[in-house]
Amino acid sequence: MKTIIYDGILELAKKVNGEENDLYSHAGYQEFREHFRYPGEVLEQMENKGYGTLDDYISAMGAVIKIQEYNMENLPGMYNTTQIIDFLGRAKRIALDNNSLFLAYQLMGYSDNDEIFWKVVEKSTLEEIFSFLRELRIGIGCHTLLGSDWNIFISDLDRMFQTKENEIAHLSEYSVSENEPFYRMLEKECSYFLDCYGKNEIKKYPWKDFVLTFAVLYTTVVKSTQEKYLRSLGFSHFDTTYLSTGIWSGEEHSEFYKKSPVRWSNAFRLWFEEYFAQEQDLSEKVILSYQNFSMPRKIDGISKKGEFLLDGMKNSTSCRGAWHHTDLLLYFYLMNRKDLTYFWNDLQTGFNLSLVNNHSVEKIKEFIYFYDKYESLLDDKKQGFYILLDTILEDNLSSGMKVFRERESLVEEMFSVNAKSYLLDHQNTFSYEQWNILISDDYITIQELYEASPYWTIGYIKPLDTPEKRSFFKNFCEDRNWLFTETDVERLQSLFNHSWLPGIAFYEKSLSIPDMPVEELRELIDYACELFFRIPYICNLEHFIAGCIVNPAVKNAIGTEICDSWYQLLLDRGYQTIEAVQKEYLSKEAYEEILRRKKQLEEEKKLRMEQESVKKQTAEWIEELQLMQKTVDKFILIKNHFPSFFYYGTRVQALACLELLKQVPDGGVLKEELVEPYYSFFVQCYVNELITKEQMLHYMEIFTK
Repeated sequence: MKTIIYDGILELAKKVNGEENDLYSHAGYQEFREHFRYPGEVLEQMENKGYGTLDDYISAMGAVIKIQEYNMENLPGMYNTTQIIDFLGRAKRIALDNNSLFLAYQLMGYSDNDEIFWKVVEKSTLEEIFSFLRELRIGIGCHTLLGSDWNIFISDLDRMFQTKENEIAHLSEYSVSENEPFYRMLEKECSYFLDCYGKNEIKKYPWKDFVLTFAVLYTTVVKSTQEKYLRSLGFSHFDTTYLSTGIWSGEEHSEFYKKSPVRWSNAFRLWFEEYFAQEQDLSEKVILSYQNFSMPRKIDGISKKGEFLLDGMKNSTSCRGAWHHTDLLLYFYLMNRKDLTYFWNDLQTGFNLSLVNNHSVEKIKEFIYFYDKYESLLDDKKQGFYILLDTILEDNLSSGMKVFRERESLVEEMFSVNAKSYLLDHQNTFSYEQWNILISDDYITIQELYEASPYWTIGYIKPLDTPEKRSFFKNFCEDRNWLFTETDVERLQSLFNHSWLPGIAFYEKSLSIPDMPVEELRELIDYACELFFRIPYICNLEHFIAGCIVNPAVKNAIGTEICDSWYQLLLDRGYQTIEAVQKEYLSKEAYEEILRRKKQLEEEKKLRMEQESVKKQTAEWIEELQLMQKTVDKFILIKNHFPSFFYYGTRVQALACLELLKQVPDGGVLKEELVEPYYSFFVQCYVNELITKEQMLHYMEIFTK
């Protein structure tokens, strides 16, 4: 507000007072010093010299106030008799004509005459009054233009608010969403009044509810008493949630958010819901500024913003009816689609995303128009645009290929894209089930998919659960005459990694075989055998055919004759786990016979080995025995070879000792001291089934007669 008039007048006042000043040396004052010699001349001639703006008068009035405070007003040469009076008269007119509360306030402070000020107050709006009060509080340089005692007294506030009583009563006519700076200013200034004068003092006045309510807006959830007061002024529930949450254009959050982000988020969710409950037109810019709303932390078990904001709307539709501003709501839905577990139709907006219904088509066109209109404000126009396109294509697919083909041209018209090309460029967007529909109808071939995105297509055909997928695999092999490049091998390896087909192999993870005709399964097994023969590290061929002959479904498909030939092949090749295969492949009787024969052969082999060992051990000890001349010495030698204790490993030693006894002439007769160890040996041989009871008694008899 301050112009050159202010400093010019004060510098001239210094000159009149005999003080040093730089008025005549400063370049900025060159023109000013050419026009004026003393303060009164400025007041008298300022308009004639081109200084007649409101700010010039405010500056001049500020200088006059300072001269008065410096007690220089009555100095000779400051003013003549009429200059100050004439200036004040013109200033009053300027204040009234311009509705300047600031100039009127200066005049009141200078002369103690408040008539002009209150006339301007009556003419001013509530917004202008609060702007003035704000200017008084924080205006840059405005304090320079006022007297030392410039503060607004509570009695002044009382008169102002009572003057504007009717406007306060109809405050709700100021749209909350369209007058954000005004309501933000109300909150700031009322908060200042509360801090300055105190709650107890404010409660003495009839406007207490106004100040006390607006003083805490944007700082906490609106309380029931505050809600009641705001409603009495005509504010809707949407307005009160708006005021409570502190939504305004700009990037900074309110004090409410800073103090309690969780409570603010809950309040914001309520405001978000109330926004779409309003029928009247509302500024999209406000809510679009919050499209990047983020959760401060998990709230009520919810961590995703889409679920947090929109789930409550789904649950509220039964009592509220249909939502409004559906183009904007659809945008938020699409941008948060990945966070949601329900469909657009669950929100009950009055239209779906199907192109079958003409009403829905028109609403979708409106939405596309909305996108074009607010493109600069949208977080990611392309993303939401394509999510909508994806959703529409998906919906049409669910209605069948007939509908899809019929509406294809409409899709292209609205979105300016070729539907088929779009599908090929966005394979991941659509489910395998949807691709099955497109391919079974021959709208798109798997070969076209493969050419557009080889690795995605490999993942798509991996289950081999449709005739088209199985046909593509067989053609893939035949077209290359089973001669594969390194890239082909990598893709085939990816195709069969953790797949049910190599999973048939013996000892592999068994996966269910997709439903298909027996002939197709048999043919697929043939192709798999050929492939695994050529690329064995994908699946071991022996393991595969072993798994085939024990798998009931595969066994039924390839037939008994082939299974038997493959079984024989495994036998001939000495398959490492043939017994396990036999257990599953053969009948119970045949398998038990194999086990019996195997056991018999093992026992016979074991017996032969034992006999050979006994024979060898006996031959070694006979050489020792032949060196003994006396029979008693032979008995002692044999006793020394008795096992100290019996177990399976001492059978050969014990049997060799029994053979040695046959070498004693006429059986011999044991001396008394040898009877006990020999009897014990014979008993142990009997207990361990090396001899019979009759043989034990026979040995005891012949060696002790």
